[in-house]
This record gives sequence, structure tokens and C-alpha cells, in this order.
Amino acid sequence: MKKLFYTSIVLLFVSCQFEDDNAPKPTDEFIKYIGALADHEAKDIEPLYADDGTTLEGFVIFGTQQQQDLTVDYYVAITDASGNLINDASFDASGFIFGDINGNGIINQQDSVNSQESAGQIEVLSNGFLITGTSSFTQNLLGANEYQFITYAFLDQNLSATSTGLIRADTSRNISGLQNVTRDMIANDMISLSDGTFLLIGAKENAAETDLDFYIRKFDQTTIYWEKSIGFGSGDDVLVRAFENDDQSIALFGYSNDPGINGSAGINATYVLVNQNGNILDSNSNGILEANAIDVNDDVLTDVIETSGGYAVVGTSTRSSSEQSFSFFMSMNKNGVAQFSDIISSRFVEAEASIQSKALALTQTTSNEFVVVGEYPSFRVGAENKGGEAMFVGVDQVGNPIQGLESNFGLEGGNDVANDAITLPDGKIVVACTIDFGVGVKLISLMKLNDSGSLDR
Repeated sequence: MKKLFYTSIVLLFVSCQFEDDNAPKPTDEFIKYIGALADHEAKDIEPLYADDGTTLEGFVIFGTQQQQDLTVDYYVAITDASGNLINDASFDASGFIFGDINGNGIINQQDSVNSQESAGQIEVLSNGFLITGTSSFTQNLLGANEYQFITYAFLDQNLSATSTGLIRADTSRNISGLQNVTRDMIANDMISLSDGTFLLIGAKENAAETDLDFYIRKFDQTTIYWEKSIGFGSGDDVLVRAFENDDQSIALFGYSNDPGINGSAGINATYVLVNQNGNILDSNSNGILEANAIDVNDDVLTDVIETSGGYAVVGTSTRSSSEQSFSFFMSMNKNGVAQFSDIISSRFVEAEASIQSKALALTQTTSNEFVVVGEYPSFRVGAENKGGEAMFVGVDQVGNPIQGLESNFGLEGGNDVANDAITLPDGKIVVACTIDFGVGVKLISLMKLNDSGSLDR
């Protein structure tokens, strides 16, 4: 397999303490800023435990980092249990990945493409890490405008790439076929399976080149066992999360225009169950119903976690009549049927209505409730007139907001986002955020919160 990624360890990092009256200080609470003076975005955080499986040793964060040439690379950082940076690396898929593009018989710099990376998820393996995401580029000779393809890499514990891969819909590498490089592919998640293989999910543009279909591939580092594209009619169908069951069947979650079993139209959260060979065993979709029958909600699923009784789902619901967006929560049973689904109402009010919000991730607390994180895209509440603010809200097992458990975090002028959250064995919540300091500087931040949503040490 040709190596597609080029590793560059970023040496210049700062323990930033920017002066902002609204920014919590690292000396007061557990809050760490990670990154060089560039544009970063967090996407996923996972805990790192010792061999006993219970002693917390640190965290690994996956996201992106903008380089000096303005390209965006994958970025991985490892910290200790206190959030102090131990190691980091950036990766990209740029290079001569399509061979002799101009057809002159020589592969040289003219055949190089500069890719932009969008992070999916990171998985902690016994001997390192697995990252996946979506790369894109524009290349006039290929007739490719923001062409998207899947990239992934296996990393050792020192964050060196030991194996890498690229998946694209159009596989022609000869000059006569380069004009066909048009069909996009997207990766959102990649998990290790109990039989030693890996499952990658996302979306693939269909042959008509109009919509995206669900995409699944089961493979290892030498063999592709099967791959599937599944379409649910018109509109984009995108898979977001995957879970393997005890019987080796696989539960897939995403969003599509498949009508909801409760009568919801528009985009709905979709569940698909496949067996170990990728054959569909069951599927259904669930959406948010509006009291106003004229309104159609587009409910885009963003994260799913397993619970003892099934699954907890969050995403963002956009109303067709007003184009306003609000976080939603669903509690599903093991068959992917929503037992509860509704908008998460906010205590923050703008113009006598709940402020708009976008849910990006969730984690279950030690008391079996949930914390949902994301962003308030425009925080104009009372006398406060800010840009985007990071969102933290607690909900009970059926999605009702818990009184006193909703907070916003961020700097005065930037657009700040809470991207992911995990629950520690002691009940504390660690949130991976993107904090916008302005002037082209966004840093990844780790914040530890207690079960009331307040910053902790």
C-alpha cells in the first residue's frame, strides 16, 4: 500500500493564557489550551487508561490544524491526565496520489495536489490509534472542484503513521479517465470489529452524481471483504456512527429523507441493522414532529452513544418555516425505534423564544443522565451580544432539561464550540472545545466540568 500521509511533528506549542475577562484562567480551573498560533478545530476526544482499564493516564484529541500554506491537516494530540501536552502530530493526504495527472509521462510537482482534511473519529487501539476523515481538493486538470475522498491512518503510540489508506469512488488513474474524478466520498466513523477487521462508514455519491448514499466497507490492511452503498430515495443519506453487537451484527446510525415511522417528513435520523456480511436485517427512521402540521423539520443526527436500554441520539433540527435550528435528543430502544424525541428547550431566551442551538455530541453521566454539548451560533441574551458560544446542557433519560444544568462558555468576540465530551470514572465531564481568539487563531481547549456544569479543577 502506497503511503499517502506525510507526518510533521509540530514543535512550537504554547500554553496560552490570553487576556480576556470572559475566559476562564487555567490557574483557577482545569482548562488547557492546545495548539500553535494557527487555526485549529477539535472533533473527537477519547480517554487513555492504563493496562488495568481504570487508571486514567491521559487523553487523545483528534481534529484539524491549518498550516502556513493555508491547507488544513489532520491533527492528533496526546495529553496527560492533567491535560498537559505530551505529544502531537499533523498529517495530510497531499502528494502524487493520482499519478501522472498532466499525461507527460513523468510524475513531478505538477502532478501534486494539496488536500484539505476534515476530521472524522479516532479510535484507541491496543497498540496505537486509528483515525479517519475526509480529504478534498480542487484540481483543474482533473476537472475536480472540491473533490472529496476518504483517508485513514493507523498510528503507533508515538503518533507515527504505520499504515495509511485512501478510498475514492473513481479509481481510474490513467489520463483518459481523469475527467471522471467527480463522485464524492465522506468518512465519519471507523471501528474495530471483534473478528479483527475494521468497519468504515460515511457516504458515497451515487452513480447519478446527484445524491449521497450510505457507504459501508469491511476490510483489514490487506483485504476488502465487502462494501455496500445503501440509498433511501432522493436526498443525501449519510452514516455517522456504528456499533457492533454481541452477535456480530452492526447497528448503523445516520440521517436520510426516509419517512419517519412516526409520520415525520424531511430529513430524519435513520437506523440500519446489518449482519456481519453487510446484509440489511432491519431499518427505520425517526424525526421530530412539530405541532404545526405545515412545518417540516430537517433532523440531522450528529452523535449516538450506547445505553443499557438502547441508544441516545442527538442532532440539530431545522424548521422549514423559519430556518431556525435547535438541538434535539432521542432515546431509542435496541431496535432503533425512538421512545422519546423532542427539541431540547433552553433556559436562554432571545426575543421571548429559546435561543437557537446545535448539538454536536453527548455523554452519559454516572447518574445515568446525559450531557449534550455543541454551540449557540449567536448568543444574544439580555445585555450579552456575543458570537458563537460553547453549549453545555444536561438532560434526563427522556431528554428533559435538568434545571440548573445549562451553561455557555467562550470568549467575548469569537465563535466558540464544544465539540465532544466524555465522562470520567469519578463523574467529572471533560469537554474538548474549539476556542476562537480572533486574528486567525483558534486553539483546542480541554475543560473539566463537575456534574453541575461548573468548571472544575
